[in-house]
Amino acid sequence: MQAEEKLVLENGTEEEINTILFQHQHLLDLQFANYLPSWVNHLLSQFNTPEDKGYITAVAGNMATHIQEFSHGNRAYNMEIAFVAYNKVLNLCSRQDNPLKWAQTQINLGNAYCQRIKGKRGNNRLKFRTSDN
Repeated sequence: MQAEEKLVLENGTEEEINTILFQHQHLLDLQFANYLPSWVNHLLSQFNTPEDKGYITAVAGNMATHIQEFSHGNRAYNMEIAFVAYNKVLNLCSRQDNPLKWAQTQINLGNAYCQRIKGKRGNNRLKFRTSDN
């Protein structure tokens, strides 16, 4: 991915972001979902000020939302990537530190559980209701 595309993913319009996701949809798979937490941890190890942590958390959350809403590629993979990213954001963002971001991420994670293709729908909803995030 080129530097220009990375900037668009961070700051672009929905149309620009969807164009990049469309061009790289072949990379949106379970391997990427498994890699995502390590990538975020790597970024945090390189940039570790509170402002950096907030920025990286916001980028991960925004990426999750765009991938969750992305209508192309493998829907199950897109949902799993979003699911992993929202959980990572919740690991980084506590209710006490940023209640608004925490609440929005909880809502997004709940929606991801409801739309999740992997597993049984009822079990996914139950997992969300009983989680102590």
